[in-house]
Amino acid sequence: MPIPRQHFELGVTQNVIDLMVLLHSVLKSHPNSAFTAEELAQELKFGGNIYDALYSTALQKLTELNAAQSRWIAGSTYYSLGPKPLEL
Repeated sequence: MPIPRQHFELGVTQNVIDLMVLLHSVLKSHPNSAFTAEELAQELKFGGNIYDALYSTALQKLTELNAAQSRWIAGSTYYSLGPKPLEL
C-alpha cells in the first residue's frame, strides 16, 4: 500500500504523525515549560508505554524538525516548544 510522500520523507507512519501533533499541542499550550517524556504522557493521558518506539519516534522527529527542543537535565531528558512551527 502506498504511503504519502510526507511519511516517506520523515520515515514515519500516520500513527507517529498523530502522536507528534498531540505532543506538540501540549508543548504549544505550555510555551514556558519543559516536560519529561513521562510528564508529557500524563498530560496526554497516554495509556501506552512511553518507551515504545512509536512514542520515542514522535519525540525524536519533533526535535529533528525543531518543533521541539530537548535537553538532558539532572538525569532526564526534557522537552519544550521549539523555535519552528509543526508543519505536517
